[in-house]
Amino acid sequence: MRTEVKVKFIDMLSQTGLKSIEATSFVSKKWVPQMGDATEVMQAIKRAPGVTYPVLVPNVRGLEDAMKVGVTEVCVFGAASESFSKKNTNASIAESIERFKPLCDLAKANGIKLRGYRPRVVRTAACCSSGSRAYWSVGTFRASWAAPTRASSPRPPW
Repeated sequence: MRTEVKVKFIDMLSQTGLKSIEATSFVSKKWVPQMGDATEVMQAIKRAPGVTYPVLVPNVRGLEDAMKVGVTEVCVFGAASESFSKKNTNASIAESIERFKPLCDLAKANGIKLRGYRPRVVRTAACCSSGSRAYWSVGTFRASWAAPTRASSPRPPW
């Protein structure tokens, strides 16, 4: 999707009454070229009063890039299962939480709010409470559970 289309979409969403719009991801252009325009997107959107525009940051480099464009809220993410974590971050769940700590410390030192995401929790109800503790321990103000692989169903498995 072209940068100007992303910007127009975010600007349109900003007029709907939403209070928060996750605008982009400051990830490696090498691994996710579709998000290589994160800086341009954040510089071009028209920020509406009362709307926050959090961005996903997987590491300190992503946070530093986000800070350069005035981001005030960021999201970090980890996995609910060891296999998902290894495949997507090349680290165990515990290792990925440890990697968050420098990022979270830098965000807090700069007054940036932190959100934690835990993908693939739909079929693993037990992970929710332990995952919450891990996210709170690094300073997130909110932990969200997600099903990015479309594996969810209207009926929880528990």
